[in-house]
Amino acid sequence: MQLSRKADYGLRLVLELAKVYPNGRVATHEIAKRQAIPEPFLAKIVAELARSGLVVSKRGSGGGVFLARPPEEITLLDVIEALDGPIAFAPCRDNPYLCCWTGQCVLEEVLKGATAVVEQYLGNLTFADVLEHARQRQHIPLMESFSESS
Repeated sequence: MQLSRKADYGLRLVLELAKVYPNGRVATHEIAKRQAIPEPFLAKIVAELARSGLVVSKRGSGGGVFLARPPEEITLLDVIEALDGPIAFAPCRDNPYLCCWTGQCVLEEVLKGATAVVEQYLGNLTFADVLEHARQRQHIPLMESFSESS
C-alpha cells in the first residue's frame, strides 16, 4: 500500500509551511519549485487543505499559503484524510454493503485492526514532531522529499 501522490504532496506542502510557522507565508510557486510538485496540482491541494481548515491561502501581493494552526496541532493523519479520505485497509469499513462477507469475514477484523494502528500512529505524529526529528538527524532545511527525511 502506498500514499496517493496527492497525499504525499500535501504532506510535503504542510511540512514546508511548518518550517516557517508562525511568521512566514510561502508562495505556491516556491513550494512547487522546492518540492518538484506541478504547480497546478499543488494549487488544487492547497484549495482542498484550505477547505479542511489546515491552511490559509491569500492571493495578491503579500499573499501566499500559511498554516491555519500551529504545527503541534496538525497531524499527518489530518492531512492524509483531508486529501484522500479515511484510511481503510478493509473496503467494508465505512460501507458494509461493498462486500457480501461483511460481519462473517475473518479478514475484516484483522484489517480494521491494522487500520486502527496506522490511524493511531499518524494521528499522534504532528508536523512539529517531524521537524524535531529532522533537526535531530540534521535534515533541515528539508528540501528533499518527505519520505527521505523519515
